[in-house]
Amino acid sequence: MIPEIENELNEMLAELESNQLLIVLTPAPRPMHHGHMIRARAGQNPRWYRELCARFPSSRLRNRSLPDTRIRRRDTLATLRAMIGGGSRSDYALEILRIATRRLQTARRAA
Repeated sequence: MIPEIENELNEMLAELESNQLLIVLTPAPRPMHHGHMIRARAGQNPRWYRELCARFPSSRLRNRSLPDTRIRRRDTLATLRAMIGGGSRSDYALEILRIATRRLQTARRAA
């Protein structure tokens, strides 16, 4: 594998390991009753991972309007590790490689 791509994959792995969607309960800004709490985002997934998830929507029906994806975090981490180690049979490996290449090209243009 090209060293630059491998470095980009390592960076993506580190981003995914250190950042994740985190929802916490916090006091409501305008409480309607004692102990009124709302959900708030305290952390979020890396942008590239959110875009990857959006590209692979799930076919299951949900009552919520929240995004649903076929991508699973643990599988993405395993795929990144396998790609860094020399290869992967994951269905998403090609898309992850495209994202890494695009990120590398963007970084080159910015430099």
